[in-house]
Amino acid sequence: MEKANNFSKTTSPSLRGVLNSIGEQSAPTSLNRPLSLSKCPLSLSTRSLSLSKCLIVMALMLMSAASFTVFAQNVTIAPPSQSIVQGGGVVYHVLAPGYPTGSIFTLNWCTSSGGNAGVPSGVTTSGTVVINNFNGLLPIVTAATTPPGTYYFRLLNGSTPVSNIASLTVKAPVTVSGIQVKSNPRELTQMAGQYLDLNGLAVTLIYSNRTKEDVDWYWNFAAKNIETTINGVPVSHGIGGTVLSIAAHNGRPITIACNGHRADTKRLKIVDSPKIKNPVNKSVVAGGTVSFTVGATASAGTLNYEWQVSPKGSSAWDRVEHVLASGSYSGERSNELKLTNVPVSLDGYRFRCDVTNSLGSAGYHFYSDTA
Repeated sequence: MEKANNFSKTTSPSLRGVLNSIGEQSAPTSLNRPLSLSKCPLSLSTRSLSLSKCLIVMALMLMSAASFTVFAQNVTIAPPSQSIVQGGGVVYHVLAPGYPTGSIFTLNWCTSSGGNAGVPSGVTTSGTVVINNFNGLLPIVTAATTPPGTYYFRLLNGSTPVSNIASLTVKAPVTVSGIQVKSNPRELTQMAGQYLDLNGLAVTLIYSNRTKEDVDWYWNFAAKNIETTINGVPVSHGIGGTVLSIAAHNGRPITIACNGHRADTKRLKIVDSPKIKNPVNKSVVAGGTVSFTVGATASAGTLNYEWQVSPKGSSAWDRVEHVLASGSYSGERSNELKLTNVPVSLDGYRFRCDVTNSLGSAGYHFYSDTA
């Protein structure tokens, strides 16, 4: 290990001058008898010195010739500063070149200028750092109640400071301090008996550090612990989610809440599902013409139609245009399907209509009975 001030010296350049000065002073003969420096162990000159002055000179020479080991402030705490939130912890690395393994330093909380300070409230440390191969670790853990602020510390070897002054800044955690509706669900009019559709819903979270974040329902509500309720009852989107009813949901807003803060969307309008008059079974001679009709009404939205067919003995359904020969049908996208020049091979085929309401992001599907 490097010693900051390791020195071994013999007589300093000015020591002989000191001796000469001492020798030139008159000595009280009543206290000491003259001595010849040739007989004095110092053997500096033939001047006469009193015994007391000779002893002083010997002491000075012994002190000058001694070897001293002084460790300066060469211990480094790294990094010199760190920041954490209340309740968090950090680890500092201690570099102590030259100090033998087993050396122990004491943690000393201080001011930025080096004055002593008390241990910060709620802070936990080992209180000491043990050196191993010139290195050591200093873990510091704060409590949720540790006051925010910057705290300073250093390491002592005994009572002597031997390190730089490092700092730890404790910050209050960033929390949600407010919430606003950025955009309402695209469909505020939705249909009874169908699943709640939240597509398009987004909010703006306002944080305690005055930053803001836009959060879309589809991607981030769950990750941000944002809750959605209607009239105090938790609701969720899509298949397997909340089934809408006029009694429970009509005329009510969706309430979005996070960290105790709430915001409401515009009010939902829940309408009845379409009323469908099913097609009836038909018989036709080979080569003849036949029509199937479905009746449907809706209190909101636009109705669309798609006729489907299932071959005899099959449970699968497909669009008419995927099964029947081109030119043998018409009206496959209307409420009336017309078949012409019907072949015998269609005997036993079943037909139904998929009635779709435009409400909702994917529309609501209502299937007629088969005919």
